[in-house]
Amino acid sequence: MNLVVLGANGKTGQELVNLAVSQGHNVTAITRSPDAFSDQADVRAVKADVFNSSELAKVFAGMDAVLSTLGNNNSKLQLIERSSKAIVEAMQATGVKRLVVELAFGGAASATLTKPTRALNNMVLGKMLEDQKRGVDIITKSHLDWTIVYATMLTNGPLTEKVRVVDSTEKIGLRHKISRADVSFAMLQSLENGRSIKKLPVTTAA
Repeated sequence: MNLVVLGANGKTGQELVNLAVSQGHNVTAITRSPDAFSDQADVRAVKADVFNSSELAKVFAGMDAVLSTLGNNNSKLQLIERSSKAIVEAMQATGVKRLVVELAFGGAASATLTKPTRALNNMVLGKMLEDQKRGVDIITKSHLDWTIVYATMLTNGPLTEKVRVVDSTEKIGLRHKISRADVSFAMLQSLENGRSIKKLPVTTAA
């Protein structure tokens, strides 16, 4: 597939780009620093404003799917809401239908958190989760074939390809973890899984 990855410079984004390439996909990485991929001949790196739908449309044209691992600690930036709006507009303009987005599990409506985990999420993430929920609202109201992969606590562990979706009755705590490599694996798996379209799975290590 011809894939676009947003947030390609981030820790999860780098894992996603590398795994997608290893699986034989053609990857275009949208990044603020194209030079970061200068040593990867099999990755096309493009500088584009993730808040500008016109710039994104130029990159999205002719692609099979868009994947996003965008994230930021600055709640004032409203990264997820603003980028989601631009992404949806650009995909609609270019006719690209498939979208897979990775987000933090604390914003998942289906997630039942333990009290310590909920308190930690509210304290650390707070307004960022509000931004995330607004972005999700934009995506889920679109006519795209979207999947939102909510990741439990992220680690820098190795790729195991052993992931599972957390049942809505299961309380999520600090023990629920998943490596960035395995989140990337779950995102790529969902591309070819029609059952994941218009789903919001909370994903953790099996």
